[in-house]
Formats: sequence, C-alpha cells, structure tokens
Amino acid sequence: KKAEEKLFERYSGLLDTVCGEEKENNKYFFQREAVRSVFDYMTQYRNLEELIREHVKEGGDYNAYYKQELGNAYLQELADKDKKIATIDLPTGSGKSFVMLTVAIMLYNEIEEIKRIQVIVPSKTIRSQLHEKFEDLISRLEGIQDLKLPGLTSLYESKLAPDTLALDNIHHFYDTQNARNVKEDSFGGGRGKDTLIINDEAHHIYNAEKSMVTSGKTDLRNWLKFLLTEEYNFKYIVNFTATPFEAQKVYLHNVIYRYGLSEAITDGVVKKVHYLVQGDASLKEIDVETQQLKLAIDQLKKIKGEFSRRRVTIKPFGVVVCDSINKADAVTQRMQELLERNDKVIAYTSKAEHLKNEDLFKTIDQTDNPIEWVVSVSMLTEGWDAKNVFVLVPHEDRAFHSKLLISQMVGRGLRRVEGLDDDLNRVLILNHRAWGDTEIEMLINEVVDVSPRLEFGTTDQYHFEVNHLQKEYKNFELRLPERVKNVDFNKIVKKTQRYFEPQQRTKRAELVVRAIGEETEQTITAEHSFDATYLKRSQVISWYEDTLLSISNISARFDSKGENLIAHILGPAMIKKSKVKDRLSRYNLEVLVKAVADAFSDSRELRTSLNTNAKEKQASLFEYKAQNKDTKNMPAEYIDALTFLGKYLNNKKVWYSPDTFVLEESRSYDRLVKQRALQLSKELPEIDDLRDIARQSVQTLFAKKKADEYKTPLEVVRWDSTPEYAFIERLFRHTSDMRTWVKSRTQGFYTITYFFEDRDRHFNPDFVICLKDGNTLIIEIKTGQDVSKENAYKMKALEDYINALNAFAENKKSKKKPQKGRYFGYMLRPEDYPEFFAEVIAERNYSHEPEFHRELKRFLQDHR
Repeated sequence: KKAEEKLFERYSGLLDTVCGEEKENNKYFFQREAVRSVFDYMTQYRNLEELIREHVKEGGDYNAYYKQELGNAYLQELADKDKKIATIDLPTGSGKSFVMLTVAIMLYNEIEEIKRIQVIVPSKTIRSQLHEKFEDLISRLEGIQDLKLPGLTSLYESKLAPDTLALDNIHHFYDTQNARNVKEDSFGGGRGKDTLIINDEAHHIYNAEKSMVTSGKTDLRNWLKFLLTEEYNFKYIVNFTATPFEAQKVYLHNVIYRYGLSEAITDGVVKKVHYLVQGDASLKEIDVETQQLKLAIDQLKKIKGEFSRRRVTIKPFGVVVCDSINKADAVTQRMQELLERNDKVIAYTSKAEHLKNEDLFKTIDQTDNPIEWVVSVSMLTEGWDAKNVFVLVPHEDRAFHSKLLISQMVGRGLRRVEGLDDDLNRVLILNHRAWGDTEIEMLINEVVDVSPRLEFGTTDQYHFEVNHLQKEYKNFELRLPERVKNVDFNKIVKKTQRYFEPQQRTKRAELVVRAIGEETEQTITAEHSFDATYLKRSQVISWYEDTLLSISNISARFDSKGENLIAHILGPAMIKKSKVKDRLSRYNLEVLVKAVADAFSDSRELRTSLNTNAKEKQASLFEYKAQNKDTKNMPAEYIDALTFLGKYLNNKKVWYSPDTFVLEESRSYDRLVKQRALQLSKELPEIDDLRDIARQSVQTLFAKKKADEYKTPLEVVRWDSTPEYAFIERLFRHTSDMRTWVKSRTQGFYTITYFFEDRDRHFNPDFVICLKDGNTLIIEIKTGQDVSKENAYKMKALEDYINALNAFAENKKSKKKPQKGRYFGYMLRPEDYPEFFAEVIAERNYSHEPEFHRELKRFLQDHR
C-alpha cells in the first residue's frame, strides 16, 4: 500500500539531499524507491504476516517460490512473522549506507513509538566505515526541514539512550557477562519495542553455518536469536544486504524491495561484471591451481596494459578468494613464487599474522603501494570500500559453490571508479574450467543477474563440411652423418669466447634457432622458439640438453648438465663486460652454434642457421594439419540479453526462418521478453503487466525469411557491424546462386593464423559460402578505413592459407576424402560489394580481386 503522498513528501528535503532529486537524470532514484518501500510498510502494516497474506491473496506466487504448500502451513514456520521486519536488497556500491541512514531518520521522525536506533554490523571494518559515513551525512543534514537527528553513539560507551543511534558490531551482543548487562540495560523488560533495529550485511542473520564462522567462533548464529528474544520485544527491524540468500541458494523470505544488479549495471551505478572460464579441465588439481593463478596474473597484466595505453593513472589489483585461512596461506606463497616477487601479494584474513598487513590492505588503491594481489577468504573482506578491484578469482569450487558465496565475492569488485570510461569500469571473475562447472555458471547467472544469457545454435537444415587447416609447428632438426669425429664442447666454448660481443640491453625480438643437415640415418629433433633477444638460462640449458647432449660424438660434456651453463659459456671476463646478466645474447649464441657446426668439418655439408625473420619462421617452422569442419559441430553462440537489446533495438533486424526454427518456443526468446519488460517498466511505470508489449517489442527485432531464402544452418543470423549487415542482406538476395552458407562464430569454428608483431594471432573469417558449382568462398569483412599493416598481414595469411587449402584438396594421397571444388578467399569492404556479387557470386569469376584486397597488397609491398 502506498502512503498518502503528502506524508512521504514531508521528507522531500532529506530525500533530495541524500538520494538526489526526482527521477529525471538521477541514476540513484532507486534509493528513494527503496526508502519509500520501507516507509510505506512500516507506517501501514501490522507485521510481516499481514503483508504476506495480502500478497498471496492478490495472486502472488510466494509460497510456490519457496516450494511450500499454499496457506497457513508455511507462515507457521516463519519465526519473524509477527514483527515489522523487512529486507532491502541493494548491490554493493549502490549507496546502501545512505539509504540505511535515510530510513533510520525518517522512521525516527515519523513513528512516535520509535525513540532509539540500533545499527548492527558483522565486523569492525564495516562498523568503522559506516560510522565515518553516518557522521559526515548527519552533519550535512543539520537544519533541513527541522528534522530530529539522533546522536551518534555506541553501546561500548553506554546503554542505548533515547534520541541516539548506536552503531555496534554483532560481537558486542555475544553471551559474555558484559554483553548480557548491555542487552539487559538497553532492551530488557520489553524495552526493545521503542527501538528501530537496522542490520547491515543481514544475510549473516540467516546463515549461521560453518561457512559464516569467523575467527573460530560460532556466535554469529546468535544474531537471529538476539532479534527474536521475547524479553526484548523488538518490533521494528530493517535488514540491508547485497546478498539476500539463506540455505545456500534460497532468496530471503522477507525482501520487500530489490534493486537488481542487472539494473545497477545498466544504470551505471556499479561496474559491469564479466564471468570468464579458462584453463584445461583435464589437469591434476595441483596443476589446475597453478594454471588458474597464471591466467589471473596474465588477465591483470592485460588490464594494466590497457590502462597504461589509455593513460589511466589508477592502479588496478586483483583478489583471490579461498575457502579457508590455511588455503589462503598456501595460495599467497604460490602467487609470490609465480610473480617472483613477495611484495606484490599479501594474505588478509582474521589470522593474527595476516592482520599485520592491515596498513597495506587499507592503502592498496594508492599507486605507491606495491600490492597487486590480495588473498582472502569468502566473508572477511565484507565492507571493504576499495574501488580498484578489477579481477576476482574464486580458488576452487569450495569458495564459489553457493549463491551466498558468489554474491559476497562479486560484491568485492562492484564499486565503480568515478571518471573511468564505461568499458573499463568492469570487474572480471576468472574461474577455471575444472571448477567452473555448469551448476556454478547457472548460479553466477542467477546471482549476478547482469542479463539473461541467450543461446543460439544450429538447426538440422543446410549443414555442410568444409576443409580446414591447422598450423602445427615443426621441430627444428640437427641431422648428422653416421661417422663424425668426436668433439670436445668445452674446447669449443673456450675457443669461441674470444669472438663474443659484450651483451647490451636491446629491444625485444623474435628468435628461432634451427639446425639443418642432409638426410642421414641419424636424426635428432627438438623444438625451440625463443621469444627474446636474450635467452634465459633455462632456454639455453634446454638447447644444450636437447641437442648437444643427444649427440654421442660430443665428449667432455658439461658435467653439471647446464646448472651454470651461461657462466661457463660466457666466462668471467665476458660476464664482467656484460650489462645483461644470466642471459645469452642472440649474437653470441649464433657464434657458438656456428662453432659447433664447424667442429664437424668432415660431415657432409653440415650447416646451421639462425632464423630471426618472422616471414621465414612462418615458411619453415610450421606445417598444416588437415581436418574437416562440419557445421553440425558449430559451437552455440552466446550473448547477454542486454547487449542484444542494446544493439538491435533499431531498424536493422536479426534474421531467422520460421520453417527451421520456432523462435517463440525458444528459451532465448522468453529471456528477451522478460528483459525487455524490465526495461519498459522504467519507461512505463503506470502499466502493471508489460509482457504483451514486451513480446511485440521483441518481435520487431527479428525478420522472417522463407525456407528457400534461408540457406544457412544457423537458428538466427546476427550481424556484428554495419558492413556485415549490408553483406548479409545481399546474401539473401543471391540465394539462388548458393548451396548453403554460414556466418562464422567469433571464436571456435573456422580460424586462420597470421603472424603479427612477433607472435601468432588468429582471426575467424566472417563468412564461409558454398556455391552451387562446388566451390567455396572464405570472406573477411572490413570497413573502408581498415587499410593497415595488421589487415595486410591477415590478407597475406588468407592467401597463403587458400593456396595450402587447395593443395590439400587436390592431394589424392589424403586419407580424408576432400570436398569437391576449390577454395577462394577475399578481403572485402562495403564499396566492393556490388562488383563482388556481380563478378564472383553471379558470374563465377573467381579471379576477380576486390579493390580493398588490392589495396592491402600494395600496402604490404610498400611497408615491408
């Protein structure tokens, strides 16, 4: 029930100061709505039971939600049904403390019976931060509308007196003698009826299991007992939490207002949340742990790099959440080993040794603080007000197996960094495939509620197979004749040292070492690709052990098998001259390799070569492995509903065919309708049921195609850019020339490798088109402004790939029967479409070269 508007608006000055003014251009308007919900409930209902009965009577599915029988049976189980108790669900970082104090002041002023306010929190950290916020806000409210403002106090100082607001840790109400005295003096004899109780992080009230125990104590389970003690007669209780779950996965029964995380992200109130699962699930658990931590370190490094490129001066850091303090210790040590730095990682839990890190923990946002990683346990960082958390890592599934734990963890990274671009205001939750199973992913989707996940797969129509080549890098080979003289490696080193150059710091470069000889019966292979101008000690040892130690003709081997190999090779004089320690330069290795080769002077033209050219590396060190790609095995395509609606709520549509896919019966359609209804509820608050309007809106996003036009196995065809949209429209107009076609997935279906900036990269051509004459087209779409070095390398890689693909298709010795016809590859931009469709698609003139393709060729020639 809504109270009279005049009653609520009596506090407009307070609301405007704390929550902002009316709805227009106020992204924090939800705070007013939350306050309004509590105000109306507390001023108009006798208790929770009355609210529940009214809700059920009006058709609310309350009991069914909790899997109980409809009627009084469920109500009888509720211990709090006779109290005016309510829970407010607000995400971390949405200003929960401001709403809390506004509710306290309004109810203290409006309800005559309320004389005192007791705020209870679960930890000293939260108490300290709330006290600071309350003190500041109360000072700002002095003189507004002649409001009564309570004095700020604590039961540590005295019993709860009239006209005061006490802010206390729940531990102050433990069953010690002092706690019993405080409770008796403040609330005994039923005196609690004049007290408004406000509980922060209130999920602890309903979760007193071992997962919520801190410091080895179990007293948190007494929180609910304290609230329900008949002797105290508490009547007014308001709970606040960002994680309103009990019994692992059940939503709290007394929530009367919810501002969902989905809405908070959409409104720009908190960071975006990205859940990413990586890693090899087949590894042993100890290897999984190491791989996950390495992946996390790499992700934070990428974020730091992006910040640096965009001149963002804030310092991002990550948090690893463990299920126990002992595990946190072990993980901290492992991360320090991986980073080779102890000063970048701290453990922060309730353990006395960890609490010594408090100063570092409190100042972690500051750029002069070296800490990049905090290792903690599930609940101990609650209330932590750090905004620079950008990576969250759940360590093993035990730290991430319930909605409550997931909610707590996500909350640590939600606080938004003001002034930071929207695309950077994002927290990454990185899980490992071994632990991020389907159940956990479902829990993530439900808890994070960022946006329902849409899934689009394939139909049973128009499937085809296409040949695909995967790059496999060859081993480098050292081939020797059967008869060669013995060689003393130590002598070679001693002779060679005089030709070494002092090692200076230079720019990083790609280095590949490859030794080649004529065919003989003796062939020794080892793979080596070095990614630096200076080789690390471990790389030189590998080169030495995998090649030279494998040759029986080398005598007087280095006894320690490489332990001090670099020092042995360089010698004291050279090490003294070098500015790069414990490394071997590319030049000096080349001198040494040549000296070893020259030592076998009677072998048949034995020769060595160092290949430092990226092009030569591509040409000589990999080969293609052929396989067939079947569109039946295309991975499903996933996109969240908010992204989908944001992109396609315009005149350009997504295509499907009702003959092959019943859109309205799909789960994705249902999720889109629900998400659209949520969006419309903000635009049309006066309409109660928006489902029909939402369906009509969602229908406008999809364009229907007839079966003979829709010659693709995809359930829906999405476009990712305007050039793609224009290309797809033309495809539909030329279906008579095609047997079938597919828009490739962004990842995971058809990949081509190209070498750029010293490393392999990959791209997925946008379209694979099978024409009626049996030939296949592989198309990459770009804009007219995309003439760049990287796209030129893509073009060259596509041409080389097509040549290799045709060679494979024509190879009669292939074990797999290749698809008939040839392959052709094209790089296109929208200006090329008319001529391309006329020449290649309609006339089968495969020698036609689009202008954009030619421009990339010229660019590559000019910039070699």
